Amino acid sequence: MTLIIGGRRVAKPDDEPQASSSVGPGDYEEAALALEVREALQSKGMLEQAHLAVALEIFSNYVRELKEESFASIDALAIHFLERQQVQSPLTPNHEAVPVFGKAFKALKDGGTLSEFAVGGQKRVFQLNTHPDIFLAVAKDNSKDEAVASQAKLMKDLSASGIRALTVSEVFEHGGRKAFFSKKVEGAKGARILSGVKTTKLLTLANSTLVSALKEKGVFTDVAKLTETFTDLKAIEAYSTENPSFTWDLQCIIESTTGHLIIHDPSFRAEGASASAASKQKEAKALKDIAMVACVMQEQLTKLSAVKKIK
Repeated sequence: MTLIIGGRRVAKPDDEPQASSSVGPGDYEEAALALEVREALQSKGMLEQAHLAVALEIFSNYVRELKEESFASIDALAIHFLERQQVQSPLTPNHEAVPVFGKAFKALKDGGTLSEFAVGGQKRVFQLNTHPDIFLAVAKDNSKDEAVASQAKLMKDLSASGIRALTVSEVFEHGGRKAFFSKKVEGAKGARILSGVKTTKLLTLANSTLVSALKEKGVFTDVAKLTETFTDLKAIEAYSTENPSFTWDLQCIIESTTGHLIIHDPSFRAEGASASAASKQKEAKALKDIAMVACVMQEQLTKLSAVKKIK
């Protein structure tokens, strides 16, 4: 038995060495096919070398298996390997979420229905009805493809750097546009970390979008949860100090069940964009504002700890 693609057999590596007798004119040779599979995976957004290596290893194992596997096309084969890779070797901060992505890929391929959840400037977000803990983000149009793919990559990069970010799948195509799955955040409340931040602590408490959201979700008065918030914010502050252009659009989701701050829709100042004096000034102010918010959090933690001791 062997691997068959679109009715064409893939020659096994242990076939007779004489190409003329072992590989028919309609057969695929493994090495040449591997290059086509790689290109197909890259066209679907699988760009990280670690991911490609795992997917191609799965391909190599398929060629050597005794049982027959049949796929309609190289594209269908690539989709299958993308799904298998996501289950086997994800670069995500929460490995337990990965099998869910595998099921989500299958559900979507099998015609699973979607409900629109939100619309932003670059993408539409849908909830997968068969898996309500999974969201599908799709570029609004092809002009937004690059931005959507970049967001997914940035969230993986942030997680690898120790910053909490949405758990996301590989980028793939849905309806001809770039898309990715993300895991639902429990008790989610969105906030812009620097929105409404003023130059005095009193005004920060009164106007900060983040502080207001933390109050709304009961995190600001919970010492254990606010401790997690403060820890995450300090990590974001440290990362922003090393990468000032990250501060241009600091959006997060508050996980109200834990207090964690989870970055979503990240972006940097565009590569190659001039780091003008105005840009540097804006970034310097943003770093001061993050420090201001962190100071407010620390003072609130001190107050909560004092109240706890009195009780």
